[in-house]
Amino acid sequence: MNINEKTIISLLKEGYNQKQISDYFKEQSHLRIGSQSSIEKAIKEIKKKHQVKTLFQLGMVIERNGI
Repeated sequence: MNINEKTIISLLKEGYNQKQISDYFKEQSHLRIGSQSSIEKAIKEIKKKHQVKTLFQLGMVIERNGI
């Protein structure tokens, strides 16, 4: 899991929405994702990686696996 995935998962756990995550990445110079579209794609890939279809399911997997 790369730093972008870890950061996105952490922000999702804190309740950030995709727009807020995008804004967060734009403010951080060391993180390379910035556009909301890029965030959407990254979340889609994270869901695919964990074999889930919804953010709720992703949250359950994250909680269960202690990610």
